[in-house]
Amino acid sequence: MKIVLREDVDKLGDRGQVVNVAPGYARNFLFPKALAFAATPGNMRQIELRKKVWVVREAKETDEANKLAARIGEIMTLPFPRPRERAAVLEHPEFLACRHFVIDFLDHHANQSRTN
Repeated sequence: MKIVLREDVDKLGDRGQVVNVAPGYARNFLFPKALAFAATPGNMRQIELRKKVWVVREAKETDEANKLAARIGEIMTLPFPRPRERAAVLEHPEFLACRHFVIDFLDHHANQSRTN
């Protein structure tokens, strides 16, 4: 059965992708959890419209994340180089300490913003 994924599904595909699955898997798992819908011509038109919204939303989220990263970079320097792969940073010995510091800083900043 051909379906269109509404969300990224592990080991199946990404949001907006058309994939073939067993009818029972679609009916009993994907459809009830609103992870997918049938790949009918009407639904395909709808997914094309949703893709435009997703692109705009993802661009906005990326921009916000980049602004936050720049703000953190202005406040503190990280003692390790930016890796080519995200997973490589997790292996750096100072990552955990920096992670806790950044989380504490952001929590403190959020609490200050709420009280003002």
